[in-house]
Amino acid sequence: MKKIKYFYNTNSLRYEKLETPLRIKLLRIFAFLAAAIVTAAIISFFAFRFVGSPNEKLLSLENERLQDKYHQLNDQIKATQEQMSELVKRDNEVYRAIFEANPIPDSARARALAQEQEIARVENMRSADLVNSIINSLNNLGHYISAQKKSYDEIDNLLKNKEQLLVSTPAIQPVAIKILPVLLPVLAIALTPSTKL
Repeated sequence: MKKIKYFYNTNSLRYEKLETPLRIKLLRIFAFLAAAIVTAAIISFFAFRFVGSPNEKLLSLENERLQDKYHQLNDQIKATQEQMSELVKRDNEVYRAIFEANPIPDSARARALAQEQEIARVENMRSADLVNSIINSLNNLGHYISAQKKSYDEIDNLLKNKEQLLVSTPAIQPVAIKILPVLLPVLAIALTPSTKL
């Protein structure tokens, strides 16, 4: 039950019922709503500033996940670069030396035009597409490296077999049958013991 308020009227010297006008009631409601909105704004400002919004938390988690993937990809890239440098060294120092060919310059291996096109394509990608593209590129490069290593291992085996073939090859070159009648008298003279005393 609503409590009725009274006030003392000094003109009539009696207690009269307190009635608030509609204008004051509306001002009180407006003041309450304004205070509530300002308080909510201050609380939400500090809450979002120090705690973060749900969308911000999701973005933060996705950012951490992408950073983890980036670090993994960076490690894979370093390992791949080491493998590629080993393959380049092998190609330049071993195979080119065996076949007495000049080493391929590094500029031929690094295609500047292809790199510029790749950079232009990557700049238009979103972060998730970029990570997936890098993963696919690394997988393709890894397959290429493993195939190249198998090829080099096969060449190593061929070289070992070639060494065995060279060891088993006689030091004297075989003579063709056409030249044999001409060489027989020369060999006979060379093989006869001299009779000088």
